[in-house]
Amino acid sequence: MESIWAILDKRIAHIPPKSLLGKTMSYARIQWCQALRFVGCGLLTPDNNAVENTIRPVALGIELALCRNSPQGTGASVRSYPLWKQPAAKANEIEPQA
Repeated sequence: MESIWAILDKRIAHIPPKSLLGKTMSYARIQWCQALRFVGCGLLTPDNNAVENTIRPVALGIELALCRNSPQGTGASVRSYPLWKQPAAKANEIEPQA
């Protein structure tokens, strides 16, 4: 983290502040204290894989439903699929199809 801060500190003066890189570097400097806390805490992870894995079945089901043969079938599939693939229902051991 110290070497990242050194690079930010050294190069920020040479980057136009309105450029995408300039905005990114300014944001990084503003959020520096929070970043240090995040890195210092061993309990936190820098990913959202758990969330992505939870919503992936619903997104895939809707995508597959869009390949149905008729607009009515597609509409019915898109409306019903999230009801029986509810991650919250599965997490609470509720059977939505019943």
